[in-house]
Amino acid sequence: MKFFLKVIQFFIFANLLTEAKDSFSQTFDLKKYMIDNKFFSRSNLEYITGKRIITNSEVTDPEPNVQTLSHYVAGIHEKNCEESTAILGKYEDYKNHIPFLEKTEYDGKEIKMILNAQSLIPLLPEKYFKFNIDVEIARLKGPGSYKYVMGLGIFQGLTGHVNVIEMPDKKCLFHINAEWKGKDTKLANLIVKNLTEMISKRGLEKLFSISGSQMK
Repeated sequence: MKFFLKVIQFFIFANLLTEAKDSFSQTFDLKKYMIDNKFFSRSNLEYITGKRIITNSEVTDPEPNVQTLSHYVAGIHEKNCEESTAILGKYEDYKNHIPFLEKTEYDGKEIKMILNAQSLIPLLPEKYFKFNIDVEIARLKGPGSYKYVMGLGIFQGLTGHVNVIEMPDKKCLFHINAEWKGKDTKLANLIVKNLTEMISKRGLEKLFSISGSQMK
């Protein structure tokens, strides 16, 4: 009898989850989401619905030896979230797809990467061509908000979320944000802005492409 009741409870709970997910999908408003998350503009809405990756970095130096970064990158994948994250969640394979990554390893908790930025900004000072990055994050598996923390690298202590959202048309919105305040990188604000925008844009474009979503 107890087993029978548990089975009934399970199916009721599963049904409620499905209804909640369906309700969210039907009421999700992309424009409102972008406004709420402070990256809405008419051009951004036009670009993201036109198969383009949008990105922006704001870099400041509010006090001596201190630098800040506020960043986002977003795009709509043509496949649903379960299918797209099956590829985008394989962090250890990123080095096989993204030219400026020389190493990517994942132990189930942390991604260890070596990034070579020479191909992105050839005039970058030599000591900044190549650097290690460690990022603590869970593996992407379908819709959700995945917090990440950078434990090593020039933006040590950077935090953000990878937001994966199933849209009403069963496409998948990827919205990644980041906030950082730390020791001055010794790179000009404009270089930091251009570097972070190029890394995120080209990286996400490549991952979308190899997972079956062609971008413009």
